[in-house]
Amino acid sequence: MINLDRETARLAFQQDQAARLGYELTRIAAVTVDAIAPPLEAPIWARWQRPLRGVEIATLMSHRIAWERVVAEGCAMLVLEDDAWLMNSAAAFLAQLQAASDVELVTLETRGRRKIMGGRHADLPGLRRLYLDRSGAAAYVLWPDGARKLLARADAVPALADAVLVEAAGLKRWQADPAQAIQIDMADRYGLSAPIAVASAISSVARPGRGGWRFRVRRIYRQAVMGLIGLRTLFGAQRCEVQPAPQHEGR
Repeated sequence: MINLDRETARLAFQQDQAARLGYELTRIAAVTVDAIAPPLEAPIWARWQRPLRGVEIATLMSHRIAWERVVAEGCAMLVLEDDAWLMNSAAAFLAQLQAASDVELVTLETRGRRKIMGGRHADLPGLRRLYLDRSGAAAYVLWPDGARKLLARADAVPALADAVLVEAAGLKRWQADPAQAIQIDMADRYGLSAPIAVASAISSVARPGRGGWRFRVRRIYRQAVMGLIGLRTLFGAQRCEVQPAPQHEGR
C-alpha cells in the first residue's frame, strides 16, 4: 500500500480495511517530488505524450517500488494506493485469484469511465479480458511476469502510472467484473458515503503545457492505437462502464 508520510488518516483507514478483510498490509512510503531522481529537467521524463508533473513522476516511482517488490517476492501481490476502497467481496475474490492462469494483471477498480473488455476467464467468471482501460492505478493485483513488463515499459517511456498499466506491451490484463474497488472520491457516483475525506494530490497541481511537436506526434500515435483496439467491439468485445460489487453503506 503506497502512502505519503503526511497521510495518516488514509493509513489508518487502510489498516482498518486490511484488518476487516483479513490481509496483511505492507506500507510503501510514497516518493515525494523532492526525491525524484534524475531531476525533473532530465530528458528521460519527456518521452510520453505530454510533459509530466512532478507529482505524477513521484507517483510512478512509488508504483515502481511496488513492482520491484512483486518481482523480488516472486508471487502475485495486491497493490493499493492509500485512497483505494475495497468492496466487502474483495477478500473472497482475491482468494480465488490464487488459482488464476494466463493472468499477469487484474484491475480491481472502476472509475466512471468505459472500458473495452472481452469474454470472461474460463476458470474465474469474475474476470473479463481487458483491452483498453483509462481508470487509474489505485487497486490491482500484479504477477511477477507482469511486473517485469511494467518495469520495462516505465524504463523506456516514463508516464502516468495508470498509463504504464495500459500501454505495457504484451501484458495479460484482466478486469474484475463487478469491480472490487473504487477510489474514495468516486463514492458519490456509486451511491456510497465516503469513509474518510480525501483530496487528490495530483489534480491540485496545474498540468504543464502540452509540449511541442514530438509530444503531439506521440499523442496521435497513441490515439491511433486506441482506435485499433476499439475495433475489437466489432468482433465481440464490449465498451462499457464496470459497476462495483454491492457494498454495505458506510463500510
